[in-house]
Amino acid sequence: MRNYRWYSFVVILALSLVLAACVPNANSPSAQNGSGASEAIGSASAKDTFVVAITSDQGTLDPAVTMDNSAWKITYRAYERLVEYDGASTKVQPGLAKEWKVSPDGLKWTFILNEGHTFSDGTPVDAHAVKFTFDRILTIAKGPSEVYSVIKEVKADNPYTVTFILNKTFPPRIVSLNPQKQSISS
Repeated sequence: MRNYRWYSFVVILALSLVLAACVPNANSPSAQNGSGASEAIGSASAKDTFVVAITSDQGTLDPAVTMDNSAWKITYRAYERLVEYDGASTKVQPGLAKEWKVSPDGLKWTFILNEGHTFSDGTPVDAHAVKFTFDRILTIAKGPSEVYSVIKEVKADNPYTVTFILNKTFPPRIVSLNPQKQSISS
């Protein structure tokens, strides 16, 4: 009986310590203003903070090289793409590109970009940024680059027009521009 009481005391003490660790510190800023996890961290405001719970360590969040589904959950929301899915299906709709056209032979894809998009540092998202992104993916030649082996050249025709010249026709080209790996970076 004596061992049972001692064991019960230890279990209750351990549970009390665990529960006490879960209670917010009364002196912490989030406990005083009641805003909790959505409160800004450091100097960033709450609208500038993106918090994601993940189940594994991240190797990289660089969309040009990552092939990790866990990383894609973050980078898909952090970067924009030329085209997007409508959300309810796999129907392709405009993203950064407001329109696009394909040459009759299927070897030239021209995208007209929406104006007014900027990167987080204020730099405009233009044809040169799109060209830089795809040239970089092809140069690095890791991760998703194999999808782009059909690209012969990317041209920035003017600030808001970018053209992809393909070395062979690739019917699913427009669909391949949506996934996470096609995120435009500065």
